[in-house]
Amino acid sequence: KMVVAYLFVVIGYDVEDHMTEFQEDVVKFDRILQLLYHGDDKIGLQAAESSDLIYWLDRCSALWEGENGLKAVISTEPSYFKIDFVALQNIPLLGNLNVVVGLYEKIATTPPPSPPEPSPPTSPPGWNNGSGSLLGAYIVFFA
Repeated sequence: KMVVAYLFVVIGYDVEDHMTEFQEDVVKFDRILQLLYHGDDKIGLQAAESSDLIYWLDRCSALWEGENGLKAVISTEPSYFKIDFVALQNIPLLGNLNVVVGLYEKIATTPPPSPPEPSPPTSPPGWNNGSGSLLGAYIVFFA
């Protein structure tokens, strides 16, 4: 959606409305990326903790915010010379985001691990003496 608005601005079609839409989409994308990294209790989104998730978020961030990232290019004056870059950079960004969404879905649908089974209580050394009770230990000791 953001790239389409950018293209409409470049070709001069309804520039004011598309530029507003484009700028709003840039802000939304920034916000979404930060939510994915840091989570949000209000919407029940956990912060990224798994190394796989952080790896893919870092890839998205590099494509978006890096020195030659999409945000840096589209934040300057729209130009015909940037259309190829914007369109081509958008494809891997969306692909990486799809991986991130898939990982979040996997995390959300994976039940938490079951707690370990409690081990049977053990008697202090010498108290059981094979009889299985403290009374048995008492009888064996004083017999």
